[in-house]
This record gives sequence, C-alpha cells and structure tokens, in this order.
Amino acid sequence: MYHADLSALCVGAVYELAILAETQRFLDELYHDEAKAKSLYTPDGSRKIFDTEEKYQGLRSLSYEIDELAREVAKEQSYLLTQTPDATISDSRKVLRETYVPSL
Repeated sequence: MYHADLSALCVGAVYELAILAETQRFLDELYHDEAKAKSLYTPDGSRKIFDTEEKYQGLRSLSYEIDELAREVAKEQSYLLTQTPDATISDSRKVLRETYVPSL
C-alpha cells in the first residue's frame, strides 16, 4: 500500500471504509497491470516487491479476496446494491468511499 494513492487513503480519516475502497482499487490495478506491479520497489528501495512469480500469484489471490470483501461490505452499507445483480466493483467502491461509520 506504500505505492497506493495517498490522498484516497487519507479520506479514511473520516470515511473509514474508503481505505478498503482504495486497497481494492490499487490491488486490482496491480493485478491488471503486471508490468507496473513488478516494477514496484519496497519502501527502502532495496528490492522489487514482486520479485518472484509466486509473489505475483499471491497478489492475484489477495486481489480476488479483497474484491469479494469490498462487495460484501458495500452490500452491508447499501440496500440498493443487494437489489442490483449487475452492480460492478466500481459501484461497491463508490459506496465504500461515501459511507460514514459513526463511532459508538
């Protein structure tokens, strides 16, 4: 997440679920752009993050899992999503970015 969109992550200071939305978006981006994923370095610059095929395959698995988590959490926040069978992951991200979770 070091290379994700910092401004999108900062929205999570108020809209906590926006962090999940940005995580899903960024992992999806890396999953669909293998060259970009394999070009990223660790924060200290010592090595590439995805320096083996196994690590990249792990990213794919994690991306699928986060997609499912984002969809399910968004459905919990929006009745409309539960009633829309053709809702996209973008629809789920929008709900997550805009949902305020009050503290108790």
